[in-house]
Amino acid sequence: MGDFGLSGLLGPWYVVTQPFEEDHFPAAEGAADRYAGAPNRDARTNCDSTPLTSRTYGLIETFSGKSDMKRREFLRYSGAGLAAAAYTASGASSALAGPCQSSGGCPTTSGQIRLTILDRVVEMIDGVEVRVLAFKPQSLSSIAHVPGPVLRVREGDLVSIAVTNDRPEPHGFEIGGIPASKIATIACGETKCVTFTAPVGGTYMYFDPSHPSQHLYRLLGLHGTFIVHPRDGMTRIAGATPSLTPYSMDKLALVVPQAATSIGLLFNAFGTTTRFPGTATANRGKWVPCALDQPYSIQERIWLFSEVDPRFNALIRDDGIAASTMTATAASVIANWVPRYFTINGKSGFDLSEGEVAETVVFKNYIGEPSLIRTMCAGLAHHATHIHGNHIIELSQSYLLPAASRLTFPVGNHRFGALGEVVVNDDLWERDVWPTAPMQIRDVMLPFEVPPDIPNWTARANGTANEPWPLRYVMHDHCEMGTTAAGGNYPQGAVTHWEILGPLGGRAVASSASSGSSSAG
Repeated sequence: MGDFGLSGLLGPWYVVTQPFEEDHFPAAEGAADRYAGAPNRDARTNCDSTPLTSRTYGLIETFSGKSDMKRREFLRYSGAGLAAAAYTASGASSALAGPCQSSGGCPTTSGQIRLTILDRVVEMIDGVEVRVLAFKPQSLSSIAHVPGPVLRVREGDLVSIAVTNDRPEPHGFEIGGIPASKIATIACGETKCVTFTAPVGGTYMYFDPSHPSQHLYRLLGLHGTFIVHPRDGMTRIAGATPSLTPYSMDKLALVVPQAATSIGLLFNAFGTTTRFPGTATANRGKWVPCALDQPYSIQERIWLFSEVDPRFNALIRDDGIAASTMTATAASVIANWVPRYFTINGKSGFDLSEGEVAETVVFKNYIGEPSLIRTMCAGLAHHATHIHGNHIIELSQSYLLPAASRLTFPVGNHRFGALGEVVVNDDLWERDVWPTAPMQIRDVMLPFEVPPDIPNWTARANGTANEPWPLRYVMHDHCEMGTTAAGGNYPQGAVTHWEILGPLGGRAVASSASSGSSSAG
């Protein structure tokens, strides 16, 4: 384990520099043994547009930000239909209304994702309210959130996205790494559409890059997660039973065979080795992907880091974005950006351990339930995410910035790849800190293995130890400012935790006990 200072980024990025720790374990070597606020202002007078009608598909909404809904409401929407709520426009026409109809570029045969850009007020951890820009799913009862709703699609599917601008200033839309997804300009009251084929499996970010600075609208809240599920995500290791992965293994095996081998050895090792044992029931120690119509699952979470500088948010006005020398260019935004709040999925501090957003962030699993963390940074600050209890295993990364602005510290033999390209690592490393730069995406695996610092694990596992379950382990930012809020309120920044609920096979035992209790009742 070594400590070293991070000198920062190439280019004029805002970075908090602090030492962080790192463990290097090339995962491919001997893998079989090693792995063995205010209500939405819907009644606008300055930008009155007619709502479009269409069914939604692949659209998941998660709670974030201050809401005009009840605190315990948690709405999720999907064209496939969810237990919580689903929206399908009554009497939706196969022909689209408004600007989309005249553009002729919005087929609806496979369903359509429909978003609206508007503004709202959210409450920060210290009670301060700030105005944000946000994406809202276009349904009658949904709420605009920061970040925007999680969008999930299947590789190879024809994806149609319609974006309506309910703000007076023009906006845009883009999914990083998918050039065909870009909508350059959407005027006030206008709806524009884009159709493209979903690329290879991986984690992507959507955002609005249309401001002259390229950064402002994203920083004010217009960003979210776009996930592509692979068409064929099965491992390809000779003589081994295939296991599911989050990547397009059929294509990876042809393009980067070493990466396909490394990922294959790891995911095959889950549930089959001494280090990563399995059970005869439930997930058998394997990673189980999130359902296509859900925002997250017990073995998959999204940690989307961002920041808030209230001086910039104050520029959001009813009649548009106020002019300011702070926002004239990319350089001026970067030079003036001084975050006061550091968030994960739009919240920080205590709200990342308890409450609706915490449900999307905190893992609560048993030993033998390896869990995927899709980490990304939509802000301008560097984050050094440090987790206690287990080491994570780095799986993939992508960069949404030009090469001159990327981190340069060593990452094994990982390659940077093209702008937005999902690069699956051919040499898998273990870390207890994984750095995430501005506009970088990193997939990491939290293995949920027995923590190495637990004395007499057997006594705890068989219930004879004095300490009760669950075991709680902190996650915090080794860039220390990132753990604060409101100019030094610690630890009310990007801080959360994860929980081990019990030993291997504990979920099946708990389920059986719950069923027995219900039957007895």
